[in-house]
Amino acid sequence: MIDDVKDTRAFFQKIFLESLRDLRATVRPEVEVYVVFLLDEMSRTPYSEEPLGNMLLSAGDQDRSIILRQVGDRSLFVSGFFEERLRERGISTSYYASLGSSAYGQLAARYREPFESMALHMDLLQRALRGVREACDAMGLDSWSAHRAWLQNRSPALERRMARLGMIVFADGEA
Repeated sequence: MIDDVKDTRAFFQKIFLESLRDLRATVRPEVEVYVVFLLDEMSRTPYSEEPLGNMLLSAGDQDRSIILRQVGDRSLFVSGFFEERLRERGISTSYYASLGSSAYGQLAARYREPFESMALHMDLLQRALRGVREACDAMGLDSWSAHRAWLQNRSPALERRMARLGMIVFADGEA
């Protein structure tokens, strides 16, 4: 699906902003740009299974900022996009949130924004990325699958997908 998108940054910006609107939230412009670039980068980069704690422990002083950024970014991305996978492995998203928030907080001491805002609003950013994932998932669903998924979580992204498919959603969940 993402391979069919010509301008992935514009694509991610659109659905990230839609997700924030669904949450009735906003972020600082530099956070928006950072997250959009992060999503774009993650869509092109193979996923590393190295535990985040190990990454932090292996960081020397000279590359500490790079490792902290990688830990923050992976924490945010994985907890937003792969919440179910974390749960299956017995890992809570709050653990990832605290790791990411701590990493971004340490970066904020040196670079301030966008890391300070990201450290403070990690929970919001995780929820926004879940909305991005739901929107990406919804783009590949047929109407029946979209309706079944919507019944489980009442996602605004899935509701929009159903509307694009010509479905009308009633308050009782009928379509």
